[in-house]
Amino acid sequence: MFNTMFDLDRSSGQDLYVQVYQYMKDMIESGNVKAHTKIPSIRQGALDLGLSRTTLENAYNQLLLEGYIYSKQRSGYYVSDIGESVPVTGFSYKSVDSQPVQPETNDYFMGKDLFEFNGWRKYYDQVLSYESHKLLREAFPQGEYELRKEIAVYVLQARGVHCNADRIVIGAGVQVLLGILSVLLREMNIRSIAVEEPGFTDVQHVFRDYFLDIYPVPVTHHGLTINELTKTKVRVCYVSPTHQYPTGAILPVSGRIDLLRWAASVDGFIIEDDYDSELRYSGRPVPGLQGLDSDDRVIFLGSFSTILLPSTRISYMILPERFYRVYTLYMHKYRQTVSKTEQLVLAHYIKDGEYQRHLRRIRKRFSIKHGVTRQAIEKKAIPGVIMEDSSSGVNIPLRFNRSVRLDQLVKKAAESGLKVRQITDSLLMYNFAFIADDKIREAVDKLAEIIEESAE
Repeated sequence: MFNTMFDLDRSSGQDLYVQVYQYMKDMIESGNVKAHTKIPSIRQGALDLGLSRTTLENAYNQLLLEGYIYSKQRSGYYVSDIGESVPVTGFSYKSVDSQPVQPETNDYFMGKDLFEFNGWRKYYDQVLSYESHKLLREAFPQGEYELRKEIAVYVLQARGVHCNADRIVIGAGVQVLLGILSVLLREMNIRSIAVEEPGFTDVQHVFRDYFLDIYPVPVTHHGLTINELTKTKVRVCYVSPTHQYPTGAILPVSGRIDLLRWAASVDGFIIEDDYDSELRYSGRPVPGLQGLDSDDRVIFLGSFSTILLPSTRISYMILPERFYRVYTLYMHKYRQTVSKTEQLVLAHYIKDGEYQRHLRRIRKRFSIKHGVTRQAIEKKAIPGVIMEDSSSGVNIPLRFNRSVRLDQLVKKAAESGLKVRQITDSLLMYNFAFIADDKIREAVDKLAEIIEESAE
């Protein structure tokens, strides 16, 4: 017989039906009550425990729901056969408040003085006030048409990229979009891809996770080496021709034409990542490779995350016709990853010219910062360190021709509030953008000190 004569803690604040449920559940899991044992009726159990029938019925209903007991018509309740008893390990979870999570420091370049929150808020208010009916429906998997339309206009004007809104796919970051693209590649029976070496490792992680074979192709000061690409025998190549990460190399027009000819010769495709192309500090931004493509072979990747707030993860992908046809067969399997509200806000932000004005402010500010940082490094003349050319982005490449423990250097730099990233055994990227203007020279002095401490 199932014993219901146990003590209830009426002062604990825990519901009584929960106490009954937990007691009976523990008895069943521990094996102290055998399967198919009859348990007291609701009426008898309520009398034994001095509870209302409703309270005990709630406990029994929860046990029924989870499968710990079952009922027989006009017979009563019985213990279910749950197999072996559940072992009690004595393990207990620590309270989530035992070790408070420290907020991350802002190591991104966007500060309150650079982003006009009031302007962004204005468009939020506009969407919430006048387009709230749109927010009652789930976001379209491909992205909101309003945003895709504005992106199509913008990339033609700013990047020389030709497309229409139907070819654009919105996603929460380039990695998300590359995940979708990797699925499309596999559906098109493409299992390998060439990438830049050195290159953007975050991108390569996605390709590997989707079981694509990776073929590294060397990068020189003039970008990807086309001759080496030809040797790989692949049909798809990932490149960042306008601002290669980490070298900052720009693929010249002759190289771009050769790359397009290569794609045509193998019936292949080029994934063009337009990384950091808009943060160019000398001359005009270099137009996208896609604008030269007359054979519809370039998949164009762009992002607003670098220029806008880092918490606003909005990127886009422009698909060639063949990829788009495959995408339409699969897009409804995937939910949109970007907030519909923020998509509509960004659409207005671009349409009214605010994004372009914001970009001009950012570009002017960081052109000065970039120049001051390079002057400080040049003046410091750190022994064994060569500062390579850079005219875009928020990183300065530092190449070492001396023996330095780079892993130790990166760790010490982080502890000192500096942001550096190891790319190869002899190459580091130094992020200058988030450092306060009046701290640039001090930061360079600290970096030089850490380099000396890490020398072998």
